[in-house]
Amino acid sequence: EPMASPASPLRDDVVSAVTFAVEARYQGTKVIPYLAPYGTDGLHTRRAGIPTYGVMGVFIKGSDLFAHGLNERVRVREFFGAQEYWKVLLTRLAGR
Repeated sequence: EPMASPASPLRDDVVSAVTFAVEARYQGTKVIPYLAPYGTDGLHTRRAGIPTYGVMGVFIKGSDLFAHGLNERVRVREFFGAQEYWKVLLTRLAGR
């Protein structure tokens, strides 16, 4: 049975940190919030009152997206770029 959960508010600190991390890697790229059209584990944390966000650290063309298949992969450059993205994002949110 489907379970409803509330939407997480767009917190300024989270949007600012994501924007900063994206800008550090891809200057001029706009951050556009959207609702993912699939289920995630965030359902349970949102139902518990914990705002939950999904942010991507891998930037690829839609034609290169091979998630959840036998050919799931990501380019090496993007893998290491995502590590830097997460470092910037988490440091911005949590502090040094």
